[in-house]
Amino acid sequence: MNELDDSHSRYALSDPIKLLQPSLLLIEDDPQMGGILMELLEDDYRAHWVTTGKAAIHEFGMNPYDAVVVDRRLPDMDGLDFVRSARREGITVPMLMLTALSSTEEIVSGLDAGANDYLSKPFRFEELNARIRSLLRGYQAQQQSHAIGDWTFKEHRGSSSRRRE
Repeated sequence: MNELDDSHSRYALSDPIKLLQPSLLLIEDDPQMGGILMELLEDDYRAHWVTTGKAAIHEFGMNPYDAVVVDRRLPDMDGLDFVRSARREGITVPMLMLTALSSTEEIVSGLDAGANDYLSKPFRFEELNARIRSLLRGYQAQQQSHAIGDWTFKEHRGSSSRRRE
């Protein structure tokens, strides 16, 4: 099997309610952990699961995502390298690093690489879900534009423009 084909989704694109949910990319190489997380995440998100960094990079080229949960240790690359690479490519979606590495140095490394949050295993699903919701709130707020008089402010680009008549 091609490593790019090793991905899992459990929703039908024809389900209109599911299409309204935020999309989440889960990058987790452990089949047991990935399967459990997918079962738990699928109620609240359009979750898609890949098991390698290469497959995740491919997914970003094919589909937009609202958030990413990435394991630190992947078979083909370090999760830190994935996050750094994504940030260099201009991918701004929030990323949560999920890992068994829990030292202060590891947490700082993950955040400095560009992850928005860091959660150590073992964890409670309720905490993971709350952190994802928090990341999504911040990201969605950044994507909004605000109009004041003749000016439109686009927070996600840090720019503003004047409306032309």
